[in-house]
Amino acid sequence: MNKETMNKETMNKETMNKKPILMTSFPLTLRQSCLWIHRYTGLAMAAFLIIAGITGTLLAFHDELDDVFNHKLANIEAQHKPPLPSASLHDAVISAIHSINFLVCQRQ
Repeated sequence: MNKETMNKETMNKETMNKKPILMTSFPLTLRQSCLWIHRYTGLAMAAFLIIAGITGTLLAFHDELDDVFNHKLANIEAQHKPPLPSASLHDAVISAIHSINFLVCQRQ
């Protein structure tokens, strides 16, 4: 081996054994705790913003989503029958209301 390769090998060993110098004026524990607080508050805020974005999108496109998911209620096939008289519709509504048992709270 020549002198240059030996110097390179010893320099590589010396640089590998040295600890890195931290360029900070804070103690390492304070730096780690600030990093931990910064990381997890950022993740919590990101989760909040993602949820706010999803729910905002659902509210913004409510009508369109309602048409997509409830298309059977939005589109009714035409029935080729004459309309019912209002008296028979009234009787059907009254009989439907009386057949449903409502929970009534009475004030004393």
